[in-house]
Amino acid sequence: MNHPLVPQRPPTAGIEISNVLDGETVHQRFLLVNGRAGPRHGSFDQPIHVLCNDFPQTQWPCVNSYFKAMVHLVPGPNTITFLFQHGEKQTLHFHISYLPLLQNPPLSLVIFIGSDSPAKFDVPPQKKGQDTLSIAIEKFRTAGYMWQAFCAEQMHRHGFGRRTFRLEEAWLPDTISCQEKGVMRNTAKVHVIRSKHTVAEIRDVRRAQQSDDHDESFESLFDFFLDDLRHNPPFDKPCAVAGLILDSHWDTQKQLSLGHTALGGGAGHTALGIFGSHLLHAWPTSIEDIVPSFMDNTKTDTRYVANDANESGEWWRAINIGMGAMLHEVGHAYTLTHTPTGIMSRGYNNLNRTFVAKEPGFGPIPPEAENGSHWHRLDVLRLRFHPAFRLPQDGPKGVPIETSPSFVPLEGNQFQINAPAGLSILEMNVDGHYRTHLEFLQEHPKTLVLSMDEICSRCKCDKRQKISLEAMCVNQQQRTMEDVQGFIQSHAGVRLPGVPGHVIQSDVFGGDTPGATQSRSIFLKDGHLKQAVSITVHHGSFLDGFVIHWNDGTQDVVGKTGGGKSRFIVMPGEQIQGIILRCGAWIDGLQFKLSSGRLSPWYGGMGGSPTVVEAPEGYDTVGFFSTANDWTEQIDASPGQVGHVICPPLLSTKITLSSAGNTNRWIFYGTRKQIIDWIREHSNITLENALFAGGNSPTSHVHTELVIDLQQVYDQDQTYADYIKSYFVSIYDVERVKVEIRPRIESKDCFIPAVNRVIVASGTKLADIVEDLEIEWFKPAESYVQQTIHLFNDEDTPSHIISAKPPTSVQINAEPTKTSTAPSAAEMDLSTPH
Repeated sequence: MNHPLVPQRPPTAGIEISNVLDGETVHQRFLLVNGRAGPRHGSFDQPIHVLCNDFPQTQWPCVNSYFKAMVHLVPGPNTITFLFQHGEKQTLHFHISYLPLLQNPPLSLVIFIGSDSPAKFDVPPQKKGQDTLSIAIEKFRTAGYMWQAFCAEQMHRHGFGRRTFRLEEAWLPDTISCQEKGVMRNTAKVHVIRSKHTVAEIRDVRRAQQSDDHDESFESLFDFFLDDLRHNPPFDKPCAVAGLILDSHWDTQKQLSLGHTALGGGAGHTALGIFGSHLLHAWPTSIEDIVPSFMDNTKTDTRYVANDANESGEWWRAINIGMGAMLHEVGHAYTLTHTPTGIMSRGYNNLNRTFVAKEPGFGPIPPEAENGSHWHRLDVLRLRFHPAFRLPQDGPKGVPIETSPSFVPLEGNQFQINAPAGLSILEMNVDGHYRTHLEFLQEHPKTLVLSMDEICSRCKCDKRQKISLEAMCVNQQQRTMEDVQGFIQSHAGVRLPGVPGHVIQSDVFGGDTPGATQSRSIFLKDGHLKQAVSITVHHGSFLDGFVIHWNDGTQDVVGKTGGGKSRFIVMPGEQIQGIILRCGAWIDGLQFKLSSGRLSPWYGGMGGSPTVVEAPEGYDTVGFFSTANDWTEQIDASPGQVGHVICPPLLSTKITLSSAGNTNRWIFYGTRKQIIDWIREHSNITLENALFAGGNSPTSHVHTELVIDLQQVYDQDQTYADYIKSYFVSIYDVERVKVEIRPRIESKDCFIPAVNRVIVASGTKLADIVEDLEIEWFKPAESYVQQTIHLFNDEDTPSHIISAKPPTSVQINAEPTKTSTAPSAAEMDLSTPH
């Protein structure tokens, strides 16, 4: 069990502070102070008064000498005065300096409301009229400062300094004190975004996380607000957001919270944690309201408001669940995972114990009695190296390294972790439960070799149990090995044709969907390394595949050969040493690393996470192994040639694409007219998003819609005159284009350039959209020069949304046909030691 660290208790009878040093410098507006005052062995409950610079006096309960207080600070030096009287009057003057860290990326507080929302939230009859947007802003602002103070205290207890996130602040009428509402101060800014979605859409029972009718095929509330953020500056840039759904509502008939989801994580450039407002009525509206709110044991009346998880049956408990569970989701946005104890478990039920020295029916609550209200050691280790939690003494950031860690098997029942950015944590789990971890605080190894025996010894288990590892780097990139013993057994001691002895095989990068086409390239012939002369890479926005050309006239195809192509010359004596990949559920792009130290250009897209794949020290690279999933449809109708269709599998009455594996696309090449004519000839075909293709569930940020992109393509058969002319006007009759149909994934879509984008619902027939497509595609087009200006201005692709209801069920009518493919995964074969 990982117990939280606690401050030392003051030994004397006067007012003493146990968790802060006099003269200390901190970096948050409100400092959480723990201390003692009065007789150490007495039994009493009296207030201690706190006087701060430029802020009204507040008071906090001191119970049997224990007290906790939220102390307001202004930038620069602060003198804090504590006043307490139990018998004789006691006074303490305490000095703190507040240095805001404006260079750190902030956490933004955002309230989402429906397009037709009255901007009110659920309140019980006792709080009639306290349901307005302005009160919601006050409560959310207070919660933000409480979260900030909690994080700083937890990081301090673990010896990492008072690290915490910075709140986005602005010069505004402040509400953080009920005694001085409206006084202008630099205070937390609460954004209000009116969604493009209606209240009815937000409250649809199929989107309610706690509903038995919850439908994964529906666009989630998380998706809604990611989309809303992207269209509301400044959130179209990298950001961290705590999102409150104001239109959550307790449905008394269904006994269900509608418009609520508790979810957090990263999606593209956005880190987002969201939660509903169904418990907001209980949250404190100001610093002075913290103690009364946490001591309010009014029973929750489910005729009016929710009793979430049956754990918020009193109003003070509703704060713990609402504010604490939302902090849990913000933790996910900051890369935290579920832990055995603490806030990232269900420890938020004790959140009140961090801020008040008593609770209804129990007290005093010294720091060691806060129970679940803490960050687990794994949490603080992750936050220690997060850019939002940096301290000035950390020194220069240096050149950022984006590369993810990777696992490589070795001989002798061992494996190696490669971490170019440096390891920070190696978490070990047995049968799905946390067992122990290694932490690297001073030195961050770039390689680490471990044996199966050492892992079992540290985990106190045997090899028959399933051990999983999660490697985390200082750059927040991570990778999981699901089964250590299985990985070693399946990747070490592999035999390859033409390669003497055994080889080891790297981890798989990208997706690994069953039934995919396999290909490989072996670099050895008759025991000697072959000499490559060039590599032809097939790519567009993603990687299709590549062909290695050898000096004996042979060639190896890895993946498939669709899309555009580029050629890279390999010089005599150079060998392919490794590859640098960007990948997620598929391979976005790659770069070749040669033995001379030379790197090829980058081919493909820049989505996904970067990973370096190369042989460990003492080994040579002897080949690549690849799997490729079904691409789709391709029309190759160059001028003067007969267009032909290469049909994919499952082509009967549906075009089925997967947004779970993220590997399926349909690609068309031809003129606009040729593609429109083909669509008309196949107008009975339905476009469908198969959510569970390959047995994988969709992630929280995957849409059920489909994107139809019209994209430019280089036409090598175009005349020089037409080529020059195309820079100023579009020649639709001869201009070849590329049309791509794929699942809608905004984190990917925003990086894919298109002349025109149409979004349709799953279940749409081609017959229903062909007229709209023709209108969209044949609109007078801007010249390439104009399009280039838009590109440099980072303007979005114009989109046209065609509404259509999705099918009620997914049914595939399959008949085998020929297919073309694109790679979704790549492995690397590594030889025995040289």
